[in-house]
Amino acid sequence: MSTPKERHYWSQLRSALTAGHWDTPFPAKALNGTNISWPELFRKFNKHCRGYGDIAEVGRQVQALALLVQAKEGVGEDGKIRTREGARLVVDEECLVLEEHREEVKAGYDILQSLQSSKFDQIHLTLAYHAYALGDPSLCVAHLESVPELLQFQNHIPNSGSTKSSTQGLLAPSVNYAPSTTSFSGSFSSVVDTTPMEIRDGRAWAMAETMRSICLKGSSYGWNLIFL
Repeated sequence: MSTPKERHYWSQLRSALTAGHWDTPFPAKALNGTNISWPELFRKFNKHCRGYGDIAEVGRQVQALALLVQAKEGVGEDGKIRTREGARLVVDEECLVLEEHREEVKAGYDILQSLQSSKFDQIHLTLAYHAYALGDPSLCVAHLESVPELLQFQNHIPNSGSTKSSTQGLLAPSVNYAPSTTSFSGSFSSVVDTTPMEIRDGRAWAMAETMRSICLKGSSYGWNLIFL
């Protein structure tokens, strides 16, 4: 049986990741309504959602990489992205990092590799994102091909009404957890969570991750063809 704090921080983590406001200083709220930072969100998630540290780490690495991908001139001390003057999105380049950030991305990649034993599909999707950002499309594709039926993205979206799943789901701790994220009972009944159902149960983030991975895979194949 999950606790009110457990349900709350699952919802907050999923909401923050789905929103994608990577440089916002306060992406989530504590149970008492206080604004909390990204590091504090991950800390509270780990504290109250025991046993899912790999999921928190995936979220941490996605947020860190997203900042570096967007930061054409780096991230300021205030956490805000400083973009290069006249910077724009360019096909095949918008998900790459600048040379000075490669060591940071490689460090994140190594951390994620150490989590692969958990058999958590999203680790491969995040590893693929890192590989692409490092300019290695072949490695990106290799990670994506480790995920069964990637193109059938509906199979990777947790179904709160299902008791079976072909995978462990994306950001779903188990096939039986999703329903409890929307079960407001006991002391939690006084807390109003207006987060849409598809965000609370992880479906929105699962779809975003899957669609991004499909795009990276297609781009990687095109990138490889250029050098054949």
